[in-house]
Amino acid sequence: MSKNIVSEFEAALHHGLFKIPRCNTCRKIVWPPIEFCDACLGTVSLEHDPQVRICGRIIECSESRQDFARHGINNTAGFFCLVEIKQAIRIMASLSKTAAASRLPGPGSRVILKSCGINPADSSYVFDVEMCDQEDALDDFKDGDDPPSA
Repeated sequence: MSKNIVSEFEAALHHGLFKIPRCNTCRKIVWPPIEFCDACLGTVSLEHDPQVRICGRIIECSESRQDFARHGINNTAGFFCLVEIKQAIRIMASLSKTAAASRLPGPGSRVILKSCGINPADSSYVFDVEMCDQEDALDDFKDGDDPPSA
């Protein structure tokens, strides 16, 4: 019996863990998580290293002035960001104003995945990120991530 990657991914997400779906054959990151690689049809498994922080880059960002707490989104008058992780995974994430206090977020800004989960009200994925320093993010570039430009 084969495991269901989506169910396994969502179970981990429910416990606050973000696992990277990767092909066992060609090692490509497969997003969204599916059973077989779209490049080589190899099987996909989920990887998680608790010692490695999940870093990404903001692709686009917009300020929000509404309180979305009733929808399970922790973003009181903050930002919503499209974040790219490992040049393969794109997620919508919230960024609180306090997490962005030192500088305004924008395209190219580096962020770290602070928390993740599933909203019990509608089963949607919920991601929260926080800004990180360029130097702080340098250690986390692997598998094709470009280091931040100076």
